[in-house]
Amino acid sequence: MKSKQRLHPLVILVLLGKFLKIWIVPIILLIPGLNSVAKLIHFNVWWLVAILIVVVLLFTVLDYLTFSFEIGSASLTIHSGILIKKHTHIPYDRIQSIEHNQWFFFLNHFTLNN
Repeated sequence: MKSKQRLHPLVILVLLGKFLKIWIVPIILLIPGLNSVAKLIHFNVWWLVAILIVVVLLFTVLDYLTFSFEIGSASLTIHSGILIKKHTHIPYDRIQSIEHNQWFFFLNHFTLNN
């Protein structure tokens, strides 16, 4: 059995894109509220936006760091979760089909050499 493996670090950009796709509208709607809160506490609204960006980046990196997988002799095991740890064991005989899509920037030296 191999040790835990991680996805390519550029997956962080994909995770960030997924997060922004889900949360962009609520974030835009939140900015006027942040502006009024910033005026109330005599704070610059751009500092609050910067804090919001840091929190988004932090959760994206944490999501990347907490996802790993193992390819064993009998099954594929996926480990994920930030607050709630989830371990999914998938026996090979339960896998019916595999679809492989890979963006050009996820190519590694093994893919290029083979």
